[in-house]
Amino acid sequence: MPDTPSKRTALSPPVLDALRHVRAGQLGPALTLARSARDTASTPPDLDTLGSVLSACGDLPAAHLCFERAARVAPDTAHFIFNHATSLRAMGDMAAAETAFERVLDLKPDDWDAHLAISTLRSQTMDANHLSRLQAAVARAGSDPIAQVKLQYALAKEYEDIGEHASAFDHLSSGADLRRRHSNYQVENDVAAMASIREVFNEDLLSKANAGCESAEPIFILGLPRTGSTLCETILASHSEVQSCGELQQFAVELVQLARNKAIGQGKQDLIRQSPNLPMQTLGQNYVDATRPLTGSRAHFIDKMPLNFLYIGLISMALPNARIIHLRRHPMDACYAIYKTYFQQTYPYSYNLEDLGRYYLAYDELMAHWEQVLPGKIIHVDYEALVSDTEATTRGLLKRCNLEWQPQCLEFQRANVPTATASASQVRQRVSTGSVGKWRNYRTQLEPLAQILQSAGIEVG
Repeated sequence: MPDTPSKRTALSPPVLDALRHVRAGQLGPALTLARSARDTASTPPDLDTLGSVLSACGDLPAAHLCFERAARVAPDTAHFIFNHATSLRAMGDMAAAETAFERVLDLKPDDWDAHLAISTLRSQTMDANHLSRLQAAVARAGSDPIAQVKLQYALAKEYEDIGEHASAFDHLSSGADLRRRHSNYQVENDVAAMASIREVFNEDLLSKANAGCESAEPIFILGLPRTGSTLCETILASHSEVQSCGELQQFAVELVQLARNKAIGQGKQDLIRQSPNLPMQTLGQNYVDATRPLTGSRAHFIDKMPLNFLYIGLISMALPNARIIHLRRHPMDACYAIYKTYFQQTYPYSYNLEDLGRYYLAYDELMAHWEQVLPGKIIHVDYEALVSDTEATTRGLLKRCNLEWQPQCLEFQRANVPTATASASQVRQRVSTGSVGKWRNYRTQLEPLAQILQSAGIEVG
């Protein structure tokens, strides 16, 4: 995601209003204000902040134009060029993004985020990589933990690309361990929350008649990150009746806001226990309304927030006509793909193999629960099938979504759907099975994770 504006930056009142709304989770008003202000904004801070607001609201093309203008007005300011580079990556122009990130390093050689970003833009080779530069950066970073984490992840990515797997995992585990040591995350809290969700959203509750919002617009793509959801999103968004909105926060935001209005406790366990008592039609309608004006131009929109798997019970009650697509992947491939990704502020369970294993088990148990209490409601898509037999899997997916077959869904690269996720560079390439079974390169190092999964009866192969 783009850098956020400095608290000391002087912003014009309209831009400041848009920023306040987005920070409050009011994405609809923020989007409207930002779109209104972008035509008159002229200073780099205003343009850059509008880009951040529009990006947070899911309007990546509009955000890109703002970042581009800011960088053009201030061509020697690393911050503005970095955000422009990030937007170029989201829009699919990897070559221009790399050039822009390199310009950032010309101006600010110790921009650790730029080092990490460059490593992810393409597959590195023995003849073309940044290993020497990254090692020199590690030496300059000294004991700075934030810098070292980012540089270790960058080194891990580049060593994996050139096939030096032992070195790749050494750097990866060093970065992950360091990040975990500076985190207060407790996986027990997430495990307990998912257990409570299973208890509250039981078969008796979900079998009762419920008056939800009748909108059939939303298509939720959910599950764990790094399981093929971005690929699935770009395929579906190539259909003429579907638009992509990225990873929307609106469902969780509207849930919390409605709970606050109904004087429901704001603790996680309170919200879980009492959320079924909320007016479901209101929740569903508020969610759809909150996506405007980003949505509404096509019959359906995609919400690709992975964590919505926690809310499948509520989604089924509040939006009974919504499509719910669950991406799943081989357990070890899924966990390794999560472990090797630097997620900034999200998915704190990803930096420790034990945390990751325990979280995966809780997720797997919750998804099995949803399938039991909502039989036939969830459309399951296997990553391995999606990349090995893309056409057959896509045809089946479209049929389940009541969408007619359109051949452009197999030419999704041409549609160039914007994406700000960690898969931004991969989805610009042809579909490949190259990531299937990649965890086997690290079978020994990942053995503690495999044991956790196997102890719960999950076959890892």
